[in-house]
Amino acid sequence: MKNKLKAILNDYILEFQEYKNKFQNFMKQTIIIVKEFMTNIKENFKNQDTKKKYLATTIILVILNLLIINIFTSFAYYYDKDILTIVEAKVGDINLNKYDYVLRVFLEEAGKDGIGTGKYYLSSNIPTIGYTYSNYTCQNGSILNYDEQAKMTSVSLDQKDICSIYFNIVGSLDIGLEIMLESDIDSNTYIKSNYIPSFGYKYSYFECENNASLEYDPVLHKVKVSTAKKDYCKVYFDKDSYDIKIKTFVENTYNTKDYIELNSIPANKKYILNEGKSICKNKNNERIDNSITYENGYIELATSEISTCEVYLNLYE
Repeated sequence: MKNKLKAILNDYILEFQEYKNKFQNFMKQTIIIVKEFMTNIKENFKNQDTKKKYLATTIILVILNLLIINIFTSFAYYYDKDILTIVEAKVGDINLNKYDYVLRVFLEEAGKDGIGTGKYYLSSNIPTIGYTYSNYTCQNGSILNYDEQAKMTSVSLDQKDICSIYFNIVGSLDIGLEIMLESDIDSNTYIKSNYIPSFGYKYSYFECENNASLEYDPVLHKVKVSTAKKDYCKVYFDKDSYDIKIKTFVENTYNTKDYIELNSIPANKKYILNEGKSICKNKNNERIDNSITYENGYIELATSEISTCEVYLNLYE
C-alpha cells in the first residue's frame, strides 16, 4: 500500500509543479507588460485626452491580476490539502512519532471448549483460518476496510491514527489444546504460546482433563490427541540446552523488510530465507557463509562449527 501511495503522490507533485511553473512564467510576462504600460503612462499622462483611458485600463489590469493570483492561490491550497503523505505504516508498533498509521490486530481467546471467551490478545498477523472479522476502532476516526477474501486491510485517513481490528474465533472444538513454553526467567513457570515451537524447546509432558492420550512428533512438530469425548489438554515444552544460539526474525508485513523476533515460525505463513541478511558465526565470532537452509518451516545448519545464528525469513507472496 505504501508504494502505491507514494506513486500517486509523486504524480500529484509533478502535476502541481507543472501548474506552478506555468503560473510563474505567466506572472513574469505580466510584470513585463505592466512595466511597459506604466512607462507609456508616464510619457502620455500629460495628454488630457488619454489620461482617463490609461487610468481606467490600469485599474482593470490590477483587478484582473488580483483575481488570477487569488484563483491560483486557492487552487494550490485545496490541492495540497487533498494530498495525504503516508511516510510509514506499521502493524503492531504504537509509535506515531515514527509512523503515520499503526494497525493493531486482536484475536479472540478460546475457552476450554474452543468457544470464544470475548477476551482478545494482540497478534502479529491477520489470521487466515479459524477466525472471522468482527469490528474495528480508530482513535482519530479513520475509515478502515477489511477484504475477507484477500485477508488484507485498507485505510482512509486525513491525519495520523492508530486502528485496532478484531477477529472472533469460529465455532467450537471437540479438543482444546494449549501450548505452554518454559519461561526464560523462571524454569518453574510456563507461558502460553500460539504456536508449537520448532526449535529451542523440547517436549516435556502433557495434561488432559478427561484422560485423553496424546502423542508428540518431534520431527514434524505436531501433536496427536486420541479421545472418546471432548477434552482439554495442555502440552508443556522445556527450553532445550543447545550449544548453538539461534535467533529467528520473520518479516511482519510482505515486502517491507520489517522484522519481528519469534520463538517459533508461524505455521499459517509461507517464508523464504533472506540469505543476504541471515548470518552464522563460530566461537571466534567469524562469519560462516552458506551455512543456513530453510524449507517448509524447518531451519537446518550445515556445520557443527556454528555458535550463533541470526535467521531472517521473508514472507512469500
